[in-house]
Amino acid sequence: YRLRLFSLVPLVFSLLTARRLLNLPREIHTASSLLTLTTRILMANPFLLGLSPAVLLAELLASLPFVTLAFRLLLIGYAQPLSGRPTGWEWHVHAWANWAIAGTVCVWLRTWGVGRGLLRVACAGVIGSWYFSE
Repeated sequence: YRLRLFSLVPLVFSLLTARRLLNLPREIHTASSLLTLTTRILMANPFLLGLSPAVLLAELLASLPFVTLAFRLLLIGYAQPLSGRPTGWEWHVHAWANWAIAGTVCVWLRTWGVGRGLLRVACAGVIGSWYFSE
């Protein structure tokens, strides 16, 4: 009796799969049409392919000052002897330096967001110009 009840699980999975197979040809056709459209747009605008690596390289170069500042802020603090041990020191970063590091990271992430938005706007502009030209 228990094994018969457990056989309902594969039955439910097979019904879900069968339902999905009914929509599969339409989804394949949609994906194929989208790929054809994308290929035509990229062949008409070959500079769009180079835009993403160029923006990412610019963002990488713009990240160097942020990383440098964050690591330099980690050096602002004081050393204190370990409590309970005769030898050893521990480093404490000043509280305002911790907040400055958090602010630096937030501005850095915002800069990457601007770069990502730039790529989206450029791609949307190309697709919009294609859409309204025909």
